[in-house]
Amino acid sequence: MVHLAHERLRSPEPRLIETVGARLFAEGLAGAVSRRVVAGLSLDSYLWWDDRHTDWLGDCEQLGDEIVAALQADLELAEPLGERHFSARSEIARGWPVRCGYWCGLLAVDDLLATRAEAEVFGWGRHTAVAGLRGGHSPVAPARTTGTSTSGAGRR
Repeated sequence: MVHLAHERLRSPEPRLIETVGARLFAEGLAGAVSRRVVAGLSLDSYLWWDDRHTDWLGDCEQLGDEIVAALQADLELAEPLGERHFSARSEIARGWPVRCGYWCGLLAVDDLLATRAEAEVFGWGRHTAVAGLRGGHSPVAPARTTGTSTSGAGRR
């Protein structure tokens, strides 16, 4: 199902994933779809494929404000320049939890879905998605902190 969410984002706008913001939304959307298809797992279960990352979620939350500020600043960057947010390689993540962009993306999309219809959010194209991330209803909106999630997104 995750792959279906990614494929949806490629149409009707070819190459949706061209900015950090678009990738953040795409990855968050994929996680949100997974949470709806297979409900009830811990948040990190939707973002990792193994059980070796038990401290990862806490690491993301501990640095959440810094991660969110950096993602906010980088939303319009070309996607390859924002690899720090999504890489599983610690040397690329440069001191942040690896793959922290996936965590933030899922929380952002969950928060958007808490205030909007699924069909609306799932149908957004690149520009609407990035505008939604900036719009105050997600962890990457300027006045938002990661300490609370209106969706109740599975914190331990």
